[in-house]
This record gives sequence, C-alpha cells and structure tokens, in this order.
Amino acid sequence: MNHYLLQQDVYIRGTLALGAVPPDMDPVEWIQGKKLPDIPTPVTLELSPASGTFLTDIILSFFPVFSSRLKDALAGAGVDNIDYYECRLRHPTSGLMKEVYWLANVLGRIRCVDLDKSTYIPRPSGRGGTLKQFVVDEKATHGLNFFRLYEQSTLIVISEPVKRHLEGLGLEGLYLPATEDYTGTVGGSRFNTR
Repeated sequence: MNHYLLQQDVYIRGTLALGAVPPDMDPVEWIQGKKLPDIPTPVTLELSPASGTFLTDIILSFFPVFSSRLKDALAGAGVDNIDYYECRLRHPTSGLMKEVYWLANVLGRIRCVDLDKSTYIPRPSGRGGTLKQFVVDEKATHGLNFFRLYEQSTLIVISEPVKRHLEGLGLEGLYLPATEDYTGTVGGSRFNTR
C-alpha cells in the first residue's frame, strides 16, 4: 500500500497562517504522538499579522489545526487516534476571531521508514538527519492509517484509503503528496488556481 503526507497547500494566496507560539504551549509536545495533559479549552491561537482571510480546512505550522469539516472527514475515514481541542484563531491586529477550528494532537508516532528504499542524509554529528523521498514499511505500521513519523515527527502520514476518502470531499487547502515525492520541505500544489 502507498502512503501519503497530510500537508497544507502553502501556495494558496490569502490563506490563514498561525503566528507566534503561545508562551504556555510547547510545540515539541505536540509532535511526540502521545496523550497530553488536560488543556483548558477553547485554546486561543494568534494568527500571523500577515495572515489572509481564506478559510482552509487545514493549517499546519507549529500545531496542526483542522476545520470541523476535516475533523468529520477523518472520522468518516475511520481515523480515531486524534485528540481534539476546541480552538479559536485570533487576528492580532483586528482582534477578529475564527471559531470553527480544532487543535489536533495526533496519537501515534511510528518508526517505519524503509531506509534501504529511501533517501536519508545523516547529520555530520551523527545525531539525526534529513529525510527526503521515503517509503513506508507497511508491516511496521501495524495497520495504523494515520500517524506521525518517528524519523521526522513533524510529518503526518496517511494511508491510501484515507487519502482517497479525503480527496472526494472538496476540502480546501489539503496537499497529499506520496511519501516518495517528499522533498524535505513543506509542499503545495503548483497547479492551484486561487
């Protein structure tokens, strides 16, 4: 089975973008694939001062933020390993609030890259490295359809059935490249017409 990345299409003009990390939130905690302690909701996140107003269904920055439509779509695809926290997005200049979003904590971080079939460039220090085009070892996923990648925890991997389900729903702002097409950077569709 092929695997894909859940990313935000960064080439959409005028899309929402998150600003600074709140002082009481550690973004590293959100990429560990583990349960978090109770968080008071709703969580308020600041948008970037340069943020547009186009409401996409996904905002990926320090934290993954999903619309209610994407949250429901993932549930419809059988994804049940996400803890959601009601989220408000506040524009720092206008003070306007967007209240249709959910902060998502993806549960599950799996070591599953087939290094023999992937491009991995180790750091000179010997600690960690840079992942580029990669292949997921299906057996190592233990059937999980949605998870963080242990080898690069900022990446969210989805299975082919989840991708097919999401593609048919008209969701805005999703970019779902194959893991073999990953270049090591945040992506987007060069074909986007917005």
